[in-house]
Amino acid sequence: GDFWTPTIWANRAIAMMDRELGADWREKYVVWDCAAGTKNLTRDYHFKKLYSSTLHQSEIDMSTSYNKGATTFQYDFLNDDTEVNPDSDPRDLKMPKSLFEALKNNEPIVFFTNPPYGQATTNVLGTDRAGIAENKIAVEMRDYDFGHATLELYTQFIYRVQKLAHDFNLTNVFFFFLYNKGFIASTAFEKFNDQLLDQFKFNGGFMLNA
Repeated sequence: GDFWTPTIWANRAIAMMDRELGADWREKYVVWDCAAGTKNLTRDYHFKKLYSSTLHQSEIDMSTSYNKGATTFQYDFLNDDTEVNPDSDPRDLKMPKSLFEALKNNEPIVFFTNPPYGQATTNVLGTDRAGIAENKIAVEMRDYDFGHATLELYTQFIYRVQKLAHDFNLTNVFFFFLYNKGFIASTAFEKFNDQLLDQFKFNGGFMLNA
């Protein structure tokens, strides 16, 4: 489901990234909030090159007064342009051409987002949620036998960032996600975590009661 990021945690995230990347990172990096919703995570800050995408056009319509300088677009991060690479024709893509060019040109980029939480399952009350995590990224993750991580929307978002970093050979990429802490320590995510840490280094984080 959705978790609308309270300002206190958006501020905490920004402060942590200031320490990691320098106080001027919002001017130096391309920033993509790929699950922007109504822009709670970014609305109180200025970003030189901000891309805000969300699944629902209604959320874009609700948040037109925030981040007016950003490029805002409807986008399904787990289904759209999943095979994009530097040789793609931008006319065939749903992402903005300027974002594609930033990826192709290996511009420094931060993926900064609070992805949706949701596990594909049928719960004890009989509510069927088996289809909520079914998408193109899930199919690819199943091919790599990533087990439980394939069923979680937030790990699917993390994998899509990894895929973009790999397919574009990005050399200065940073991601800050708000996510369920369970996958870090759970043996059910061990294979997913091993490959994640082969590509990215964990610099730090904080915990909150959501």
